[in-house]
Amino acid sequence: MFKKILIGFVFLLIGLSYFYFNQSNKKMNPLSDLNTFHQQLSHALNLAKLDSSSHQIRNYDQEVEFFIDQCQVILSTQKDPYRQIASLQQFFKTAKIKGLKPVFVDLKLSHPYATLKNN
Repeated sequence: MFKKILIGFVFLLIGLSYFYFNQSNKKMNPLSDLNTFHQQLSHALNLAKLDSSSHQIRNYDQEVEFFIDQCQVILSTQKDPYRQIASLQQFFKTAKIKGLKPVFVDLKLSHPYATLKNN
């Protein structure tokens, strides 16, 4: 009987110590990642020479929304901002060559899409 209680107590200590050490390894401030994303996004927009209006953050959807030349753009905060801005820059270049005006660009999905308007 004493061995069963001792073994149970040992397993309880192991379980509690695992729970304690596992919790301490988690990130404590997720906003720091979001701040880094916004710094990288601003830098990527400056590199691409795209002038955007103020960024609107929607944390519940993990996305950022802003406007470039009256075109609404939505990006994911879970993807690399440099790649998303490079895709956006390529899209604007192609639309300009074809004489189309982008109205809405959504790059947050696995299958990004855009809405265009003829000039």
